[in-house]
Amino acid sequence: MQLPVLQTLSVVLGTIWDRRGDFVRALLLTAILILALEYAMAYPLWKPELDQMHYWYLQIIGAGILISLLWALLAISCHRIFLEDPDIPTPFDGVWVGRRQIGYILRAIVVSFPFFIWGLINAWDMYVWGLFTSAEEIPLLAEFALDWVLILPVQYLSSRLALTLPAAAVGEPITFAESWSLSRGNGWRITAILLAAPVAYDLLVLILYPVLHVDHIAIDVLLSICWLVLAVIAVGGLSYSYKWILTKQPEPTPLNVTTQSLE
Repeated sequence: MQLPVLQTLSVVLGTIWDRRGDFVRALLLTAILILALEYAMAYPLWKPELDQMHYWYLQIIGAGILISLLWALLAISCHRIFLEDPDIPTPFDGVWVGRRQIGYILRAIVVSFPFFIWGLINAWDMYVWGLFTSAEEIPLLAEFALDWVLILPVQYLSSRLALTLPAAAVGEPITFAESWSLSRGNGWRITAILLAAPVAYDLLVLILYPVLHVDHIAIDVLLSICWLVLAVIAVGGLSYSYKWILTKQPEPTPLNVTTQSLE
C-alpha cells in the first residue's frame, strides 16, 4: 500500500493546530535553550585573541554537540505527542536524558550518517564550481540546485532507516533492518514527506532573500522560529508515516490509540 503524502502532511498540520497547547508546553523550554545557544555562538559577548582560538573552537564544538542533543530531545517530545503516548511529555522531558532518550540519540546518529557524507561532498561545491566557471562565488540558485541534487539520494537512504526514531521515542524500538523492510515501497514517499519542511524553508529564503540577507539578529530569530515550526512538521510527518505503515490504514488519521495497541 502506498503512503499518502499530501494527506499525511495535512493531518500533521491539523494535529499541530488542534494540540498547539501540548506542543507549546512540551517544547517551549527546549526551544528557548536551543535558540539561546545558537545566538550565543552567532553573537558572542567576547572576541577571542589569536592565542585563544583553540579554546574558542572547543567551545563551538561543545555548544554544537549540546544543541544537537537538545534537538534530539525536542524531536522525542514531538513524536510522543503525535503518536499519543499515554504519558504526555512535560517541559522537563525536553531536557532530561534517560534510557529512552539515549536509545533515540544513538539511532539518530546512524540515521543522520548519510548527511555526514553529504556534508563532506558538499564542502567541495565551491571548488568544483570555481574549476568549471572561474567564479569566486556560487550564485544562490545554483547553490540550492546543487544541494538538492546531492541531498535526494542521501535523504532516501536516511528515510529508509528513520522509522527506528519514532519507534524508539515511544519505547518500542525496532532494528534498522526492520525499518528498511517496513519502508519498502514507500521510501520515496517518506523522503517527500521529510523534505517538505526543508523545501518550504529554502523557498522562504529564496523569496525573501533581499530582506533576509541583512545581517540583523531579528532576521536570524525569525528564521530560527520558522525552522523550529518546520522541524516539528517534519517530525510529525515521520511519526504519522510510522503509524500508517504499522496499522496499514488507507489514509493516515490521528487515531485515538496508543502505539502499544498497534501490536
